[in-house]
Amino acid sequence: MFTAQKYLIPPTATPPAVPSKLPTLDQNQMISGDLLTAPLIVAAMEIVKKNVPAALLAIPPSTYVKDSTVTYTADANATCYWPANQCVRRTDGNGYIADVVTCPGTQQWGLTYGKIIQFLGLGPIQSGGVSDTSDIRKQLGLMNLKATFFVVGTNILQYPQELIAHDQAGHQIASHTFTHHPLTSLTNEQIVAEIKYTEVLIYQAIKKIPSFMRPPCKFLTLIKFTHFDGDVDDRVRAILNSLGYRVVIWDRDSGDAETATGATALATIRSWFNSATSFISLQHDISAITGKIAMDALKEIQTLGQNFKLKIMPVSQCIGYAPYWDFNVTTAVSNTTTTRTSSIVTTTEAKSTAVITISQNQQ
Repeated sequence: MFTAQKYLIPPTATPPAVPSKLPTLDQNQMISGDLLTAPLIVAAMEIVKKNVPAALLAIPPSTYVKDSTVTYTADANATCYWPANQCVRRTDGNGYIADVVTCPGTQQWGLTYGKIIQFLGLGPIQSGGVSDTSDIRKQLGLMNLKATFFVVGTNILQYPQELIAHDQAGHQIASHTFTHHPLTSLTNEQIVAEIKYTEVLIYQAIKKIPSFMRPPCKFLTLIKFTHFDGDVDDRVRAILNSLGYRVVIWDRDSGDAETATGATALATIRSWFNSATSFISLQHDISAITGKIAMDALKEIQTLGQNFKLKIMPVSQCIGYAPYWDFNVTTAVSNTTTTRTSSIVTTTEAKSTAVITISQNQQ
């Protein structure tokens, strides 16, 4: 039995309330207006305000400039702002829990991809006539491997069948927000909206609520392909935790989303093959380039056969924490505070399809 961390708050309702309106497909548009006053968001904000220390909620948002650029005005060291110095929280603090950064076992590779098909208004990016996302999923299947896929709400809205196929194949589905906008540049309500609207779409597709997310950042593709994840500080971290999400970073970056060709990124991935230490990798399935890098790397691993010693698995499996919340809720009523306990996967070889079971006991 695992006692949920103080600041990791399980979702309070399932299925999540379906809003009457969803954000636009335009990832350049921040969620705003009546989308922030919908009952779904108002209810979630009450949870945030109840559980997140006021000092963290008062950390000023960064100033959004454009594309992947924000101007961070708070003290980056004090707030553990990842883009400034790759700061991560390795222990629980006042208002947040530790980030997930690496796999703790022996020769484990927490394999991740984001964000299930890039949308440019042209439909799925094609590679050999088949979407990269499908190619990666099929190759993983041939190798009997599972991975973590961080998904963006706008893409789920357009291609729910890809999300469903990933889930049915046994891969871990985790959140990557709705618009992929830099979270530190958003208000508290906008951060909540990014998570909750994505949560609704994930639940509608696969009937599961994730317990993991990766903070994104903005990207530009039509002129120059750049992509940066990890726009997180203690304010963002605490809000995400209060909504039931563990923040996933990484300790190996392929650089696949920052290159015009795949050679450098593939060489980087290849350099991990003989790693003596465990790690979580950052890779993508957002373009023909990143798709080919992923496919080439997987095929090289397949060729190595038994000479490849790393154990590839989803992030949830490598850290022994269930990827989804479940709601077999029992309640004993009395007159003090509510405590929550969760039974979770505790072995690193456990199946990634396990769920956290919440029991609520009021004493």
